[in-house]
Amino acid sequence: MSNSSGPKRRWPAKLMSAVFILAIAGPALLTLVGLRPQALENRPPAPLPELSASALRRADTYAEIGDYLSDRLAIRSLAIRLNARIDNSLFGARSDDVIVGADGWLYYRNSLIELCRDALSARDIVLGVESLATVVEQRGASFTLVMAPAKPWVYPEYLPSASTREADCAEQARREIRAELERLGWYSDLYPELGRLAAASSEPIYHPRDTHWTQLGSLVMVEELVDSLAPGQYRPEDIMVTGTRSFQPDLVRLLGLDHPVEEASIVVQRADIEVEEGLPMPIEGERSARRFTTSGDAATIEGRTVMIYDSFTGVPGAFELLAPHYRDITFVHWDTFIATGGVRWLVDADHVMVEVAEREIANRVRGAILESDLLASLGS
Repeated sequence: MSNSSGPKRRWPAKLMSAVFILAIAGPALLTLVGLRPQALENRPPAPLPELSASALRRADTYAEIGDYLSDRLAIRSLAIRLNARIDNSLFGARSDDVIVGADGWLYYRNSLIELCRDALSARDIVLGVESLATVVEQRGASFTLVMAPAKPWVYPEYLPSASTREADCAEQARREIRAELERLGWYSDLYPELGRLAAASSEPIYHPRDTHWTQLGSLVMVEELVDSLAPGQYRPEDIMVTGTRSFQPDLVRLLGLDHPVEEASIVVQRADIEVEEGLPMPIEGERSARRFTTSGDAATIEGRTVMIYDSFTGVPGAFELLAPHYRDITFVHWDTFIATGGVRWLVDADHVMVEVAEREIANRVRGAILESDLLASLGS
């Protein structure tokens, strides 16, 4: 009787061992045959820790090894995406950073709360920008600022009612900043035209599942910036639809999902103008700056133009929409501008253009102007 029961007791143990070995070896085998994990978080993968004799005696070394393997084994990406899809299907898309609105519209929560919780007042923010504009103009260059509206201002109708209080808070801060900016001649207000375009367009001018405007929406900024220096040079007939482009909406990505969408691909084709992009201008540890020059007989904005930008210019590819209008234009991301001190980009500029996302304006002013030596260095 004991002989007949022995094997029965060992089978569960063997089964558990097999499952354990499969759980450990399976992801590694998938990785070896070429399947790779997809990074979904906004961070680099964990590095391999030191494997010296002393390090292997520390418990935290094994936790670090686990992080290293977790970030690199193929099954990790599958598990994250599967979990997100199940969560989205059964319980609705959920994230602390993402607000789920009507008809599948998604909103970035920080778009509603960032301005409200910042210690800088509207007056402080605008005085900071004004001080930069003054120094730039004293050096003989022009200065232009545009602020990209947050999606809840353009399409508030899809916000859930639970977000109304947050939206009201953002609206109050937005109204105060715009009122301060509108008294200044170098500010170009995009809000009225974007509001009119959103009401008139049969297609959304902001992506339903992304924080940013579409290329159609970005043309409002392009026209404002060109006309601020060369009224009448921007012509709607130069805008061409050349097909479609595919991209991954950022709010979908924040939910851990993989769902690319298509949008019309728009280009500017000006007669008698050739555009050439120079070699990348790498900045160690930062985003590269991009420089475009034009040649041809058509009128362009002469001199050297520098544009400080953030994701509203970068994501829809507004570089290529702006470049044909300028003889020489360099695009410098805010992060690069702040990290490099800013002076090198502005010191010999003839025109300085600034695009800033509404929710980021306090952070940009603080980092680039109020907590830096930029003004003193430019003024010396």
